[in-house]
Amino acid sequence: VHSKATALFASRMAMASSPKPKSAPLAGSMNWDPLQKRLLGDDLEDALAAATELRQGIEIVHSTEFPLMLSALLPSLSTVLTNRTRPSPDTSSTQHRLRNAVLDIISKFPLNEVLRPHAPHLVAVARDALTRDFEDNAVVASRIIFDLYKVYRNLPTDDVQPYMDFVVEMYRSLQIAVTQNFSFESLSSAQPPALPSSASSGESSNQQLAKESAGNEQKAQEGAPPEKKSEVAAKDAFTPPRKESSNHSTTSTSSVASLETTQTPPKRVTLRSNASFRVLTECPLIVMLMFQLYPKFVKTNIPGMIGTMMNALALRPPRLDSLVSGSGTSSKISLTPSIKRLYYDRYRELIAAQAKTLSFLTYLLRGFSSDLKPYEEKIAANVVALMANCPRESVSTRKELLVATRHLLTAQEFRGGFISHIDALLDERVLMGSQHRFSDQTLLRPLAYLTLSDLVSHFRTKMSMTQISRVVLIFSRVLHEISPSFPMPISTQYGAVRTLFSVVDIIHRAKEASPSSGRRILVRILKTLVDKLYAIVDSFPSIVEPTTGNDGVLDVVAKQSNLTSHNDSIREVQSMVRAIVVNLKTVINFISSYRANVENAKEQFPPSPATSTTHEMDILERYIQIIFPAAKILKERIPSHDEGLSEKAASEQYRDTLTYFAASFQRFDRASLRRTLGRNLDFLVDAVIEDPAAMAIPRHLLSCNQSTSFEVSCILLKYLVGRMEELSVRRDDDSIAFVFSSAELDESTNSTNEGKLDLAVASTDESFEFRTKRSGALLLLFERVLKSLAVFQNNEYIVRKFLRRMVVLAFRSAMENTWSWPDSNCMLLRYVFRSISAGKFEESYKELLPLIPSVLNGLYRVLCASSDTVISHTAIELCLTIPARLSSLLPHLNLLLRIIIPALDSDSGDLVNLGLRTLEFWVDNLNQQFLYPEISKQANLLSSLTQSLSRHLRPAPYPYGLLTLRLLGKLGGKNRQVLRDSFALGNHPSCEEHLPLFAKCTWKEEQNSPSNAEVLKLPLPLHQSVSLLERLALVDPPVEGQIAQHFYTVAISAGETKKLSWADSTQLWDCSLEEVDFEAYSLDVMSKTKSSQASAALNVIYAVSKQIIEGKGKSSGENELSFSVSLTRVAQKKVFEGLLFAACIDDTKEGAVQKLKTFKSCVRADVAADASSEFLCKVPDSKADRALSAMTEIFDKADNATSNFNSLLLRSLCGCCSTHSWGKQIAAMKVLVSLMETHGMKWCRYHENDLVIAAYLSVKTAPREISLAAAKASEFFLRVCVLLYGAKWANKDDSDRKILDPLCTINEGNQPKAETDLGDTPGEETIRIVLQELVSPNQLVKFCSRFFIKHFVLPSRGASALSDQASTIRRLLFSRHLRLLPLPHQVG
Repeated sequence: VHSKATALFASRMAMASSPKPKSAPLAGSMNWDPLQKRLLGDDLEDALAAATELRQGIEIVHSTEFPLMLSALLPSLSTVLTNRTRPSPDTSSTQHRLRNAVLDIISKFPLNEVLRPHAPHLVAVARDALTRDFEDNAVVASRIIFDLYKVYRNLPTDDVQPYMDFVVEMYRSLQIAVTQNFSFESLSSAQPPALPSSASSGESSNQQLAKESAGNEQKAQEGAPPEKKSEVAAKDAFTPPRKESSNHSTTSTSSVASLETTQTPPKRVTLRSNASFRVLTECPLIVMLMFQLYPKFVKTNIPGMIGTMMNALALRPPRLDSLVSGSGTSSKISLTPSIKRLYYDRYRELIAAQAKTLSFLTYLLRGFSSDLKPYEEKIAANVVALMANCPRESVSTRKELLVATRHLLTAQEFRGGFISHIDALLDERVLMGSQHRFSDQTLLRPLAYLTLSDLVSHFRTKMSMTQISRVVLIFSRVLHEISPSFPMPISTQYGAVRTLFSVVDIIHRAKEASPSSGRRILVRILKTLVDKLYAIVDSFPSIVEPTTGNDGVLDVVAKQSNLTSHNDSIREVQSMVRAIVVNLKTVINFISSYRANVENAKEQFPPSPATSTTHEMDILERYIQIIFPAAKILKERIPSHDEGLSEKAASEQYRDTLTYFAASFQRFDRASLRRTLGRNLDFLVDAVIEDPAAMAIPRHLLSCNQSTSFEVSCILLKYLVGRMEELSVRRDDDSIAFVFSSAELDESTNSTNEGKLDLAVASTDESFEFRTKRSGALLLLFERVLKSLAVFQNNEYIVRKFLRRMVVLAFRSAMENTWSWPDSNCMLLRYVFRSISAGKFEESYKELLPLIPSVLNGLYRVLCASSDTVISHTAIELCLTIPARLSSLLPHLNLLLRIIIPALDSDSGDLVNLGLRTLEFWVDNLNQQFLYPEISKQANLLSSLTQSLSRHLRPAPYPYGLLTLRLLGKLGGKNRQVLRDSFALGNHPSCEEHLPLFAKCTWKEEQNSPSNAEVLKLPLPLHQSVSLLERLALVDPPVEGQIAQHFYTVAISAGETKKLSWADSTQLWDCSLEEVDFEAYSLDVMSKTKSSQASAALNVIYAVSKQIIEGKGKSSGENELSFSVSLTRVAQKKVFEGLLFAACIDDTKEGAVQKLKTFKSCVRADVAADASSEFLCKVPDSKADRALSAMTEIFDKADNATSNFNSLLLRSLCGCCSTHSWGKQIAAMKVLVSLMETHGMKWCRYHENDLVIAAYLSVKTAPREISLAAAKASEFFLRVCVLLYGAKWANKDDSDRKILDPLCTINEGNQPKAETDLGDTPGEETIRIVLQELVSPNQLVKFCSRFFIKHFVLPSRGASALSDQASTIRRLLFSRHLRLLPLPHQVG
């Protein structure tokens, strides 16, 4: 780069010097002598050309030629400035241009170590040019001085004090300079002069003016009349140019003409440096730098500077129109555009110089506050005047003024001067200039509003309500400013929010003449900030764009260029939202508690509060509606180093913000709460549904104070009780109708698929997930309201109003639930019972007293009918926690004692503790003469209770042993009475596990002598084997190929590894522990262990089943053993059940299925039915299909012998549908349906009556307290009917595809015709069975009978089938009196 720059400069020099015979071209080693001679020659035009060439090739200073250049040319350049030329006011003169070129060259020198030795000389040269030259060159000289002192900070101090004196003298003469610079004569004389007719007519006016100024200086030295230096300088500066002849001829050459550009007329006659505003603008910064470098000059110069600078700040330029009036000329002739332009240029320059001076004074605030304190008022007045006079296009100058104003406001000693100027600063035209919204001044608006915010924060206590109203108006506009060219930065908007909130307390405490003015201002602030929340929510997607990066984290992309980073943009928006919500709490509280000062009120009739209150309530309603969308912004994740911490902080911030929002309403009265929260409760519930963290709002309102908690409880309970039906969650596949599948409607459906049924999907627009969330949210709200009773007992009055309705609806909905129990309704009952069972709410006890019998009996029936652990535990807990006095529970003590026993026998610690505490409470509060007879009058109750208590007599650390021991002690020895009674010991599985197999072994030679035979019992572990197979069958199978994919990496050499399976044990044992993957090893071992255990258990079952099949076994050899096998029914059941579990395991499925096919012929059908039912009871729903598929392979179509077994099995299963517990009934139904589907319709018709009776018995025995049982029984009834008679009737009418409950009215006009081609018709015996059940008091049975008649009897046999049975129908209907039936049946 340096070589290219050198070559380029050499070529330019050669081109410039080629026409001159006396000048040798510069080339090769860069000889600087020719250029030096040209600079010092007599021809100024040639010197200007040389300086211009050097300036154009100034890049040479960045090469290695720079040291040589300095040594050769720096003396010449200094000579040009000091002796060769003199300052000229004409900017087009050769001397002025030459001096300007030389100064420009010096200013472009690189400030490196090469220039350091020459820096003091350059400072002296530049200072000389500054004091002697005119404006343009003096500005360049000032910048040279500043750059040199800035880089070379240890320069000599010889030029520091002279420069200080020059600056002080400039400020002293500034008033004269302002007067003369803005005079009409000065402005008009500075116009461009006329060009001379000939270039060689004589010496230029610029040269003559320079000579004249030099002569004036010589006269002054010789003894001219003494004049002030400032006046002389000012007069010299404004001496008009004069044309004089001279013998000096102008030399013009072709080379100079080629280098110079086209001549243009001069713009104006420039000013001297000591009268120039532009030069004065550069001075304060240089002085500040010198004070920092040389502190010893501070104390000697600052006192003198402060006074002169304060006088300079007070100067104002005259108005433009006053110039014309003072000169006495016509404005139309004199005020030319050039005069106006020059006036405004000097006007801007003066304001800029004063702004720099003000910045310098603010720099002195901290160190010289005592010297500046007397000027406090003047500084503030001058600042406001400068802002008002600053032209709108002077953006940098106004920025200087704003920054200086902020410094003054920060200084506590000087901010008091602005008190009298608050009204002026509140005018945006003064602060930012006119048209500040549509020009370049928009860049200053953030700084201006920040300055105004500082002003308000310092003087808000001294402002009037009118001024505060103006502040609210200004910053409200800032918050809602919409400018596409320059949007308001978020930081500025955040500052506006803080400013608005800073005046809230002042407004609240103000005592003005109009008592309603403060309230109106507060409402305006509230409306502004609520509208801002709406604006943030609407514009938030445009501020940030969610994009998914490589790490899946939300990437925030800022849309505003003034934001520092992406994360800062989202963080600032979140800070603003949080600040608004947090501080609106204070605003709303002030509005709600605002009271007019009656003593200062002058209005006799203030405005009616009705309109304002309505307006306020509307704003608060909008606030409630926007708070949740605005608070969602706080949950936006900001990418950080710790994602978990960021997410946790966002959640906490969200909850805290909602808590502050709730605190805004804690002082509202009853009417206000109902008009705000009561009308918008849907928004709160929807927010809780979406995010449970929104529960922070009702949690705070229900716990803040008594009055608010009472009203909020009333509002919430009224709302929640009205939506209690939404607590019940209905699944997407919950059955509302039985619909036949499309495969069954096809005529080509084979017999094996005939009769299969699907459930219709519930028609709803809400997803199951949403319904679940909604139910959980409503339950949380119920829980929070009920928990408030523990803090504020007065809320019991509200709860009591809805108590009975809540219990009735919750209990009814829980009993009608068809798919999940316990559900949200059961949880609500638990919350209700626990909240009012503390013994404090007597009136609530009385409210629930009529419901106690129904609730206790219903829950006990649920407990008896269900085998599910969760259902049983829930029912027990509800029974033992029912809120009632002990005296009210005495009639039901016998029932409660039967519930205590399963509570003590449960494996739940909470239930055991509840049972023990309840029993202890009864013992403490009831007389033993009353309690013991109640316990002992029921058979086996005392013994069962004693056994249950004895199980908990365990030493520590068992938590309930001591409590049980204390309870037995309180019984007073009554527990010993149980020793006189006999214990009812049932057939426990532990007593039967040793029964299955006994083998009698005798030696062969001793068979003829039975007396000497030795009997050896060989019990086989059948029970343990079946249990093991059960565990293995119920465990989820591993993913296919999971074990095979695990290998064990072994390092065989440096950098090399080898994958080995566990089978290569010889190599694995030689490896170190760190090289083996023990996780994969564990999976492999567990898989092999399970397979081995299953095979061993199955072998035991095979041995037992072999004895059953063969009856005896023999072995070859000398010592043969003969076996006599005695197998019980339990053994057969266990073997069959174990084989079924083995059929569900992949490793043993094939062998177990084959063994079952062989074994089922040797097992009683009732045993197989019981085993199948118990097997399906233990299998979870997720594995039921797998188990049924295994059973389908076993009960396949075979020969007559197997068919006979299947028929017996079907009859046994039909018996299981009514005699077993409900869980086993469901399992028997599944097996029965599977058996029917396997054998087809023709086989099922042989057992038509048995199947129909079994279907009716399942419907009759279904527990009415469990709605799921009724649904399952109805589904089983329909499946049996479809498998018996087909499902082709379903494609006739879409309405017939649903189970309805129509009354089958038969009249002459609407009689269905018999259609024999729609499937087999029911038999006569079946029709009689159905007609008998038609008059059953059970509603579900009657429903099934009507459905059977309508869809299976009438379509196939017509009305004649019922006409033949008319006598039977009449006999069934009128043979029994209605009064003989139980009351529930009469009502039903």
